[in-house]
Amino acid sequence: MTIGRHEPVYAVGRPRIAKGVLVSLPDTNLGREQRVLRFQYNPENITRSVDAQWEHEDDRKGVASNQDESRLDGQRGGGLRVQSEKISLRLIFDATEVQVWDDASREDGVLPELALLREIAFGQRQAAEVEQEQNRIDVLHPPEVLLILGKRTFPIVITSLSVTEKRFDTELVPVRAEVDLQMTVLEPQEAAENQAIVRAFKNLAKQRSDLAVRYSETSSEVAAVLNSLMGTERTGG
Repeated sequence: MTIGRHEPVYAVGRPRIAKGVLVSLPDTNLGREQRVLRFQYNPENITRSVDAQWEHEDDRKGVASNQDESRLDGQRGGGLRVQSEKISLRLIFDATEVQVWDDASREDGVLPELALLREIAFGQRQAAEVEQEQNRIDVLHPPEVLLILGKRTFPIVITSLSVTEKRFDTELVPVRAEVDLQMTVLEPQEAAENQAIVRAFKNLAKQRSDLAVRYSETSSEVAAVLNSLMGTERTGG
């Protein structure tokens, strides 16, 4: 059996743990190939957040599109401008804890993982261009990426990548690194030309909806309160 350079060896009878994966999708127009990074260790914490801003009717002059206006019209007096979901997590790579080594991995430490992660974040060609022009601030077109966490798949772009090299060998090659990632979930209107991204978002939305329905309560106590409130509203109207 062939074992990857950073794939742990499991004891007999120990259940295999699903590992998180980052997959950058190929783009022939930009000369990008698919890249896959499987986490050496799953993150201890994953933070997901959604920011929204309440807007009153008086603020509608700043609304940019009919779609935004329809969202505001959904509630009397105002509505929410909801931003795309943000995800942040920390990855750890440690070459000293790998049980199976080859000569190349001894020489490179965790540099191959860090290089691959940078390509997934910025793209192969553009990552090289950034290295050549360090003093230039440019707008990159980042690869569209799938963040696979077990049964959940998030279509994302990586918006921040911060690497902390922790330990080094005698040649100053890092053998341990911690990487903080921040990502933005791509919605269908932001990647309409990429059907993989569109399907991933729709599958994620359906999965969440199904789980919410399964957990939602339909108790008689809640129903009585709702009926009372709705009945009072109709009488008062």
